[in-house]
Amino acid sequence: MPLASRGVVFAGPQQPTTPHPNRADIACFVGYVGLQPEVAAGQLPPAVERELYEAGWLSGPHARPEAALLLDVPITINSWESFTRLFAWNNRPVKDSSDLAATWLGAAVRSFFSEGGRECIVIRVGDPWAYGDYNAEAITMRIAKLVPGFPFMLTTYPADISSWHGIGHLAGLPQVSMISMPDLAELASSAPELPTPIAAEEAVVENWVECSEESPQPTFFSLYRYRGPRAERGGYARYFMALSFIIQYLERYRRDVIAVSSIPRPADTTDIPNLFRYLVREAGVLDDALASPFLQLAYPWLRTSSSRDLPEAIEPPEALLCGLLASNALLRGAFASATKIRPRTIVDLVPELRRDEILGLEDLNQKHCFLDRVSLFGLTPSSIRLRSDVTTAKDPSLEAASVCRLIAAIRRSARQIGEDLVFENSGENLWIEVEERLRILMMRFWQEGALGGATPSEAFTIRCNRTTMTQNDIDAGRLIASLGFLPAHPIRRITIDLQLATATGGDSR
Repeated sequence: MPLASRGVVFAGPQQPTTPHPNRADIACFVGYVGLQPEVAAGQLPPAVERELYEAGWLSGPHARPEAALLLDVPITINSWESFTRLFAWNNRPVKDSSDLAATWLGAAVRSFFSEGGRECIVIRVGDPWAYGDYNAEAITMRIAKLVPGFPFMLTTYPADISSWHGIGHLAGLPQVSMISMPDLAELASSAPELPTPIAAEEAVVENWVECSEESPQPTFFSLYRYRGPRAERGGYARYFMALSFIIQYLERYRRDVIAVSSIPRPADTTDIPNLFRYLVREAGVLDDALASPFLQLAYPWLRTSSSRDLPEAIEPPEALLCGLLASNALLRGAFASATKIRPRTIVDLVPELRRDEILGLEDLNQKHCFLDRVSLFGLTPSSIRLRSDVTTAKDPSLEAASVCRLIAAIRRSARQIGEDLVFENSGENLWIEVEERLRILMMRFWQEGALGGATPSEAFTIRCNRTTMTQNDIDAGRLIASLGFLPAHPIRRITIDLQLATATGGDSR
């Protein structure tokens, strides 16, 4: 039986897929979505069940009974059709209505594939609640399923598989380069205003048809009529606290992954400048709390060719950005800016930002305008495009997201080298071997155009000898290589230290 039957490939923490480390196009979506009836009844496709067993989720010391319902386990999806066969993505109830909306997770996966993504990981943490059913007490619990330990401290650790929940599954997904939580914007929002139901007598429409023909039922409710999520000060604080937890996890354990997230829309949509002032001065987007090369914020929200099944017919931009980044990585390389890729499905911007809102206010430092800190979609003479492809990092060297993706690709490639050599005896022969393999790796990046410099010696430098390690490091069996390189992006040279972890543990930086 082929593993790719029905167009789905499933991977677990013990046997993950291993695509080329320079691809940088695989996103992980963590969120809430229901199951198709046959899957909820326990009728898993044979390939799915087999892969869950092989990954250790249905048997062995780390088995989870809920894995049979695809709950809190990573699922590798290779097409939109394979996703819809497993998940009831468009079956989210609406409070006090018979209407159904799409889930944010389902819409995210749809946009990812629509914009050119080819493979993603889906982690379902639960069924969606009814849209409009605002429960302040449940919000913290729902965020905690996405970010284990929220709002106190992280409770997921790479060495403890039993603690892998929500984003903690990244410890077993080395192929992932982006992570998105599409429900987070709603979880940061206030209770939405629901429209007044149409009176029964207004909803009756009579159509005379030929005998034996059945008239299609008219659609009386439209998702356009439902107000989308809006956040106030308390919601923004909750949102950025969750992001700080995610950044903390990535900095500790997955420095080759970037979190992509949508800024929630403000409750007062006419007050965009004040929103920006709040984000700059109070929420810490430009301060140490959220200034990180591991975070890419996206704004504004988007109306797409398929978003009519969402409140206000708009969707958060993060999944579409992930799709653009994936398409860009496959077509042009992760080290290239995604601003050159033309989106396929964007119809409108909500809201359409004015120039002063994009560039910042007079009383804010112009060096820190939102175009430099937030990946903004905007109008261009030809179409709606991504105007800026940036992280929230304060360091100018790491501001361009393309540079951070290049560093992440180098880390993933270097990690593979380390895994090959981790059991070798430390010494000068091993140091020479590490230098040679890293040199071959960087030559490939240079030949692909990821690095600047007219010659390899201008593009990168590699050292792995007694100048990069202390005697204590050598005695402890630690191997540290120093790698300096000049990205093709016109900034100063970057240097990173690569540490080969011991066979008994440690962190591969």
